[in-house]
Amino acid sequence: MDFIQSLLVFLSGGLALVFLLSKYLLKKKSAKDSDCGPDCGCH
Repeated sequence: MDFIQSLLVFLSGGLALVFLLSKYLLKKKSAKDSDCGPDCGCH
């Protein structure tokens, strides 16, 4: 039972970390690649 709980905790923590990292990395990457004018509404 302890093994299953530890596995679930590490799995959920790892997925949360991957989600946050991918969210911020994709956001920075798309901000650099996008070429929008002053009236694009991205500010």
